[in-house]
Amino acid sequence: MKNIFYIASLLLLLGFAVSCDDEQDDLVTSNVVTGGLLDIRTPLLSHVKGERPTYTLDLLVYQGEVKTTEVELYKQFQNADGITDRQPMKTVAVENQSSASLIAIDFTYDELADGVPGVPEDDADLVVGDKFIISYKAKTSEGNAHWNAPKTEVGVSSPFAGVYTVIASDYWRIGVQSGAADWTGQDRVVKSISPTVLKHEGWGPWLADVFPGDPMYLYLESPDESAITILTEWEGELLRGPGDTPIGCETHPNAMVNVPCTDTNFMEFRENGKHLITLSYGYEIVGSGFREFYEVLEKQVD
Repeated sequence: MKNIFYIASLLLLLGFAVSCDDEQDDLVTSNVVTGGLLDIRTPLLSHVKGERPTYTLDLLVYQGEVKTTEVELYKQFQNADGITDRQPMKTVAVENQSSASLIAIDFTYDELADGVPGVPEDDADLVVGDKFIISYKAKTSEGNAHWNAPKTEVGVSSPFAGVYTVIASDYWRIGVQSGAADWTGQDRVVKSISPTVLKHEGWGPWLADVFPGDPMYLYLESPDESAITILTEWEGELLRGPGDTPIGCETHPNAMVNVPCTDTNFMEFRENGKHLITLSYGYEIVGSGFREFYEVLEKQVD
């Protein structure tokens, strides 16, 4: 009796698991479908508001007895109001059907946004956190069409997100200019993490691997993409660099005396895309003293 109950329970669970996923084809039973297997090599892309590059997706197409002949791309848009239905975006023929092949698919923002409900006419009106979702349907030589579970997300980023070059820098350690004051020429990565906050990787001349375990990054809040507030906390974490306490021009004016505290902590939008970020910040080590940092970043453009 216990065995009968166990088998019945197992069958019920298997039935539930199959019924919960209507996107994946049957790959394990006698009715198994074949062909159409894709490896999505570009799961994430970023659309920076105001920029119009050509984006590229890389797909690895596996071939067996049943050939994949073409791949259809479908697009959706997701924001705070929900997600739209799938709409066709483009179809790509698979030329090499004799073996696995890597396919590069180019597309533009206009192709991605055209005709999708809820997408503003001007992409400047998109919100950081909005995203497009690209799904893939493979057509086979048997005349079947199979959805692939992996997708590509194209997230909306601030125009100030990107890779920057340090074009000016200074570092004062306990009232004396440090020998490490010049880190001009180094790269810094700035990422969008919310509609109003950017994450700046690194602290002064150092990146995270120099002081593992310390929060070697800055969070820059700017609701108007102009004036910057350097946050001292993020999600309960004290952002102090390799010190004990974060300091800044507004919170510790008597400590920030060797780096600029006027005409700093702002973003400057430039039409050529080489946007500027200017920062003054620091930390205190209790019993030792203050460390003050200043840097100017210029966004890299292709």
